[in-house]
Amino acid sequence: LQAGRTGRNAPDLAPAWMRDYLVEKRREPLDEDAISEYFPAPETVRGALAALERLFGLRLRPAGSSSEAWHPEAGLYEARDSDSDELLGTFYLDLYARPGKPERPEVFVLSRGRRLADGRYRPPACAVLAGWRPAAPGRPVRLRHGRQSDLEDFFHAMGHVLSVLLSRSKYGRCSGAAFSPDFAEAPALLLARLAWQPDIAIWISGRGGDPAQRLPAAWLGRAAQARAAGSSLGALEETAFALYDLLSHSGASPGDPGELYRGLFRRVAMLPVTSGTHPENADDRLVEEPGRAAARIIAGLAAEELWRRVKEDGLSNPIAGRRLRTLLLEPGAGRETASLRAYLDRRPSWRLVPEPSSWPSRPWDTEPREKTAAAGRRLLR
Repeated sequence: LQAGRTGRNAPDLAPAWMRDYLVEKRREPLDEDAISEYFPAPETVRGALAALERLFGLRLRPAGSSSEAWHPEAGLYEARDSDSDELLGTFYLDLYARPGKPERPEVFVLSRGRRLADGRYRPPACAVLAGWRPAAPGRPVRLRHGRQSDLEDFFHAMGHVLSVLLSRSKYGRCSGAAFSPDFAEAPALLLARLAWQPDIAIWISGRGGDPAQRLPAAWLGRAAQARAAGSSLGALEETAFALYDLLSHSGASPGDPGELYRGLFRRVAMLPVTSGTHPENADDRLVEEPGRAAARIIAGLAAEELWRRVKEDGLSNPIAGRRLRTLLLEPGAGRETASLRAYLDRRPSWRLVPEPSSWPSRPWDTEPREKTAAAGRRLLR
């Protein structure tokens, strides 16, 4: 910004407190209220479920009475195979704001699937809770799809739901609910990309619930660009933190942890820590999940590989969707590497660019990622 305004070179690194401001200044203007009019919550949820039905060969329908649910707004759904009508599992959708609920969708496993002694399979069950609320009292609930995307979050949550429901492992402890941290996010990150595919997002949309008034493709492109702004910087921060986590818990870098943190964030994330602050003391992930901060990056690499294969097979190809179910999700936990190889029909490549879920799929991924790629390769080595 300074260079463009004055013609002189700007400082190499912006201070941490200025980073978000600079990202917002680079972001193109976007009328997010106008875009949200095309995504009324009930119709958008039905459309998203219909898209998943087409992709996976499923029927995701209300199960009738949910009188045993914890609240009248919690709707019970069944997941059935579209050919055999076999019940694969059940899930609740409780998506509207009430006190104590999370704002963004979260998935809770209620029971894991497993093979019973008589040979039958006990279907799993889970619930999605969210806190969607109207923009103003008395107005209908509409989903955001821009800098923040409720539609992307919902597809992400359904990735976790289908990981649980489509697993057919013999034991509950090996179900899709127990995927390793390096893989657990991969199906969710994969499905989150559907929110930015024109043939899906535009098909789901309808202004005020009217399917005859679809979201203009140019608007979706601008929304994706707004979503992507700053995502490369965020990926570098995630990489720097993963390196700090690994070095701190491996004993490979003894000495002052604050100095290690500041050095990594300056070199890798291009983010100098504000003098006199100690952000390394404020992140509870270092205590709760030591040594596992790289898991999301590795899951992002796996999701990129999966996405490439899904695009090759075709988003509307029911045979390809069943192949995804059979080879990747049905085996469950403990076989993640073998399942990934079987689905890709080759060894996965770990030299791709890590892509967090905040990066929409191309052609609207606009920021250069060479530094992210180099940092990711160093981390994985």
